[in-house]
Order: sequence, then structure tokens, then C-alpha cells
Amino acid sequence: MHLTQGAIGNLSNRYRAVLRKCRLLNTFGSLAVAGLLVLGPCSAAHAEQLVAPWTEKTITIGNGDTINADIQFDAFSENTKNNILTESLTLQEGGSLSIGTEISLIHRADAEQGYAGLTVDMQGGTLTNDGFLQAESINISGGTITLTNTNATEEMGLRAESITISGGDFSLSEDASITAQSLLDISGGHFAASGMGHLRSLGITNISGDTRIDVSGSTTNVEGTITLGGNAQLIVAEKNSINQTQLDFPVHNTMEIKDNATISIGGLSGVDIRNGWVFPATVTQTGGSILVTDTTSYANGEYGGILSIRNVTYHLQGGSIHVGPLSIMNVEDDLIISGGSLKNEGQFAATRLDLSNAGNALSNTGFLSISSELLCSDAQLKDLVAASTASLLIE
Repeated sequence: MHLTQGAIGNLSNRYRAVLRKCRLLNTFGSLAVAGLLVLGPCSAAHAEQLVAPWTEKTITIGNGDTINADIQFDAFSENTKNNILTESLTLQEGGSLSIGTEISLIHRADAEQGYAGLTVDMQGGTLTNDGFLQAESINISGGTITLTNTNATEEMGLRAESITISGGDFSLSEDASITAQSLLDISGGHFAASGMGHLRSLGITNISGDTRIDVSGSTTNVEGTITLGGNAQLIVAEKNSINQTQLDFPVHNTMEIKDNATISIGGLSGVDIRNGWVFPATVTQTGGSILVTDTTSYANGEYGGILSIRNVTYHLQGGSIHVGPLSIMNVEDDLIISGGSLKNEGQFAATRLDLSNAGNALSNTGFLSISSELLCSDAQLKDLVAASTASLLIE
């Protein structure tokens, strides 16, 4: 292998960038460059691999292939972590990619253009990520994905302009996240989220198909302009679980619940649907169901879950909401019912409740409290307190 003077100069400059970041240039810089010139081909080849570990434009990790990314490369810029030149990364059945703690894999074009340069297609295999993988687009249709954030020094996980997921088994914990800039489209797969796992988009978040999301322990966010449909199941703690689990929906502008989608809230757990944006937000339920019915025994008593709806206008037009005997539903803004059904056997409080077009959609055998305004007919008012176990408080 013959090195031209220009090639040697390029390698020297790259070594200087690395050494400058490590603050060792004054001490070791001249030795490193001198050693490079003296040792010739072997050192030159090693230097090229060290500076840009993935120089191939297309990389496929197939059956039996294993790549461990456990060294932080930062040769192209001292202030960013743009360290690969690969434009297409494919992970297939039998392949394995492991990204170490706080290690970042970002295409170098990302520094100037943002979310540019790299596309990721995971068809199978395993991805273990305790660091950060950023791309222009990420498509996952199968495999096993484990996302963690051991040191929790900054947000780790997957990030892209658009992320499409149609299958795979996911484990998210320790503040790891899947974040899309414009579109997060989940139409399949199983997600086990614990310890601050996040699924979110700054744009649109769609969850549909046969997707199942199991949340246990701590708080998990599903964020964006949200559509929850298909046969998707979101299970917030298993029945009889004493783990205090929270699933938050920070809504950007709108959220729609439709089809056969289900949100199930276990005992001692809660769901918080709230405004996560600076502008007014609206939630529309045309189908699906929200079940706050599971109970658990804890500290010499039995308790149910909590459904909290805050700073959004909620339109119940179809589907159902069921609040069990030991559970709570709290609406801190307007609840407008024009279809579907709301069955309250527990404690239900609302700031403003509009039953003008509800018919008999609301069934109350528990405690109902209205703090501002109740819009209903005389017949509806009578039905709200007809049951022997029912009570109504209008403040």
C-alpha cells in the first residue's frame, strides 16, 4: 500500500482532530503523527478504520453477523458525534447490532442537514441499544429490540425524521425512547415499557393494527397528534398489580380513539390524557374502549385505577368508557357526550358536563360531581340519581 503526500496529510489532520478532543495534542500530537509516517501501511490502515468505522455506503448485518459499537468516534467534528458514512443499514434474521452505553451512531451529514444521510431497515435479528441511533428513517418489521439508558445523562434510544414499526418485540426502560420528528407509525409489534420508556412524535403518532403496549412501573409517554385505532391494546399494569404505573398522553392539537382500540387501567395505576402543546387540544372518541375497572388489594384495602383528562375538550361520540366501583375518572375541562356510553360505578368528577345530545349514554350508579356546569334535561337528571347507590353533587 502506497500513501501519497495528500493522503498522509489527511490522516494527520484526522489524528489531530481526535487528539485535540482528548486534549492530548500538545503532549502526544507530534509523536502520533510521526509514528504514522514511520510505521507506514499498517498504521495507516488502522488509522483509516479508527476514524471512520463504517465507510461502506450499504451495510447488511445478516445471519451470524455481530457488530458491537462500543467506541465513541468523533473525528469529523469536535462538537458533534457524526461518526459513520453508511447510508443504508439493514439488520436481518440472525444478525446482531449492539450499541454501547452513551455511544451515538449518527451519519456525518446530520450535522448540517439534520436527520439526513442514513436509513435503517430492521427485518429481524437483535438490536441492543444503550446509546443513541439517529437516522433519516427507521423501518422495523421484526426482531428483538432492547432500549435502555443506563447512565440517564441524556435521552437515548431511536430517533429519526420518520419511524415505521409493523412488528418486533420491544423492551423500553430507564428513560429510553423512540422519537420521531414528523411521523411515528406503529401498526404492529409488542412493547414492554417500564421505567420511563417513551413513544412519541413531534408530529403524528399513529398506533393501530394488533399492536400491544404493556406498561408497568414508573411513567411512560405516548405523545404527539395521536390516533389510536385498529385492535391496538394499551395495558397499564396487569390486573391486581400493586405497581404504581402511569401512562401519559401529552396531546398535540388532537387525539382520536377509534375502531376496537382498548386502554385498560389496572389497580393503583393511572392514565393521564392532557394538553401537551401550547394551543388548545381536543380528544374525540368514536370507538374503542377505556376500562378503569380492575382493582387490587393494597394496604388493607382495595383500590381501582384513575383516568385523568386535563386541559382538553373531550368528545365522546362512540365507543365506551367504564369506571369501576373502586376507580376514579376526573375531567378538568369539558366533557361533551353525544354517543357511545359512559358507565360510572365509582367516582366521576367533571368541570363541565354536556349531555344535551347524549340521550341515555351516561349511566351513573356511583358518585358524580360537577364543579361548574351540567347541561342536561330533567329526565336525564332524574336518571343520574335513580339508582340507590347513586349520588350527585353540583357545586
